[in-house]
Amino acid sequence: MEQTMGWSRTATNAALSLGLLVSGFAAYPVGSWIDRGLGRRVMTIGSVVATAMLLLWSATSSLTIVFVAWIGLGLAMAATFYDPLFSPAPHPGTT
Repeated sequence: MEQTMGWSRTATNAALSLGLLVSGFAAYPVGSWIDRGLGRRVMTIGSVVATAMLLLWSATSSLTIVFVAWIGLGLAMAATFYDPLFSPAPHPGTT
């Protein structure tokens, strides 16, 4: 992408870094939702967001849109990576 689009390595790595930062900050509310028993919903929504952001990224030639896509991917990473997968299911009757 750097060669094809003429973007700098700094810019593309900044987009990735922003996505990782967003993922870190989103981990707190995502963890709270999972603790409330919303793990399946969180992972489903995260998967949909990840799909949408990858499609957006694949169809753009704008560096700004790549940054937007990585922000969305950061949210999706928080919702779909390792920790949400293995959260314990709530017991019936608990909120």
